[in-house]
Amino acid sequence: MDLNELLREVLKNFSPYQPGEQPIGDDWIKLNTNENAYPPIPEVIEEIKNAINDKLRLYPDPLALEVRKAVLNQLLRDEDTLTNRNNVFIGNGADEILDVIFKVFVDPGDEVVFFYPSYGMYKVLANLYNAKINEINLNDDFSIPDTAFSAKGKLLFINSPNNPNGKSIGNATILKLCSNFPGIVVVDEAYADFSEQTSLSLLKKVKNLIVVRTLSKSFSLASLRAGFALADASIIKEMNNVKLPFNTTYITQI
Repeated sequence: MDLNELLREVLKNFSPYQPGEQPIGDDWIKLNTNENAYPPIPEVIEEIKNAINDKLRLYPDPLALEVRKAVLNQLLRDEDTLTNRNNVFIGNGADEILDVIFKVFVDPGDEVVFFYPSYGMYKVLANLYNAKINEINLNDDFSIPDTAFSAKGKLLFINSPNNPNGKSIGNATILKLCSNFPGIVVVDEAYADFSEQTSLSLLKKVKNLIVVRTLSKSFSLASLRAGFALADASIIKEMNNVKLPFNTTYITQI
């Protein structure tokens, strides 16, 4: 068997995501993966301990319905945003959510737009799905350049606050991008809890916006692999159609 002959063509020169060095031991503060230096709050640890019971033999809810309600009623209760659980997708971390978005929208050759510098997974996924990449350099002050407002494609990714530079993009700019871009605008808000800026309120104004959040950073739950996305119900429906059947664990869903 010649494995190289069996591989997808795109994998023959594929560059995977490099998460950075992972030193042995748990007494490191790993800035290369931006892990929180502090543990989860005691209440979360206690809930996880209590969840280690005979329910581990059961499959989790494939649609995570109670978690979707909890995201709206607890995590986002003070936000001016969508309020129906049909607007919420629960994923195995934000990275799975990004992958699901590609599964829904990107055929080989479709154009995907993102900025430089930014989170490296956008390019990795674009290459994996054999998309045409339009990587736009940010301005010297890390603001969005004017050329972005005439960009075309299926997906446009905005990392806000930006990883690695930390700059947030204002809602007026994001709204203009949503209005001008013919495809879906994805705002990756992995670090939103460290900022006063969020685009959640824009979900009530435009239909082509997806906002992605994670519990890995501010909630100190990177090992739990928990993330969520908010979007129009029609988008969430398609995302649920293509995700793996039991993509989040029972422990994650508590």
